[in-house]
Amino acid sequence: MKIDWVNALTTAGPGGVVACVSKWTDLLTDIGLAHPQWKAQADNLGFVLAVILVLITALVLTLHGARYLTRFAVTLVGVFLIALVLGFVLRQYAHIAATQASADMYKSSWYWAYVAVVATFAPAAGTLSTAIRYAVARP
Repeated sequence: MKIDWVNALTTAGPGGVVACVSKWTDLLTDIGLAHPQWKAQADNLGFVLAVILVLITALVLTLHGARYLTRFAVTLVGVFLIALVLGFVLRQYAHIAATQASADMYKSSWYWAYVAVVATFAPAAGTLSTAIRYAVARP
């Protein structure tokens, strides 16, 4: 089995940089997607999951080359976009909920959608950078 270390570096490098910069600048929380009560907790959980996802993605791409690259990139970008839209929708529903029980349910779902956004942001960027590398590489 041939191990492709370039895949690991082009995935983990940009993915790690994106994770650190987004954590450092509060990139995803400044757009109004996080609730002030659980912002820090959700950021920390999402950041840990992002690092784990970047490492898993880099490991799989290292062992299997570009065979799974498209699946990983499409899946991670898809989950990121769906969670982003769900976060904004659930935020609105939590604000206009008729009862406290339904507002709490929407806030809980909103929390997990936000964690998914933070967790998939860096791995999606890492796999996209690897996909771009393959797209512009000479055959």
